[in-house]
Amino acid sequence: MGKKQETVEDVPCGNTVALVGLDQFITKNATLTNEKEVDAHPIRAMKFSVSPVVRVAVQCKVASDLPKLVEGLKRLAKSDPMVCTIEESGEHIIAGAGELHLEICLKDLQDDFMGGAEIIKPMEDGLAEAIDEGRIGPRDDPKARAKILSEELVWDKDLAKKIWCFGPETTGPNMVVDMCKGVQYLNEIKDSVVAGFQWASKEGALAEET
Repeated sequence: MGKKQETVEDVPCGNTVALVGLDQFITKNATLTNEKEVDAHPIRAMKFSVSPVVRVAVQCKVASDLPKLVEGLKRLAKSDPMVCTIEESGEHIIAGAGELHLEICLKDLQDDFMGGAEIIKPMEDGLAEAIDEGRIGPRDDPKARAKILSEELVWDKDLAKKIWCFGPETTGPNMVVDMCKGVQYLNEIKDSVVAGFQWASKEGALAEET
């Protein structure tokens, strides 16, 4: 970019020019021509050898920042020709070509396109790995498990003792944690919540990851 901006009437071939006001009409790429030009042909869109198949659901840390998330996802989709954003079932999903691509997209979304708003992570770093490695599991003693969660993963000790279940199939790296306060008769619906969570996590309801 140059040191200053200058408005011009026309630009010769071989120069880079910035146009304002087109973002609402262009999603990924487009060919611009004079309205009187009848022989213009659109430039073909780029084709890639891979498809955006790895998905992750994103959510705002603060509910009031949802408009910033929606706008950030639109800007992210325009900035990267490979990324795909999907909004379905009330969730916002980002699809990328691989784990590294998805990681870069999430970083760009957070740092460049969210306007200061934050997105939350489904789990703390290292928690899913600890579950996969067997250091944390459904058959562990609750006190021993709470100690690992509080000391290694900075969980609240009381919260670490309120894990209802793991899923899918009671052993996967997803979990339900009772974070309710002052709610009576919650244990009466515990079995139904656990059964529903097992079904949902097995089906991949969050981002169709199955």
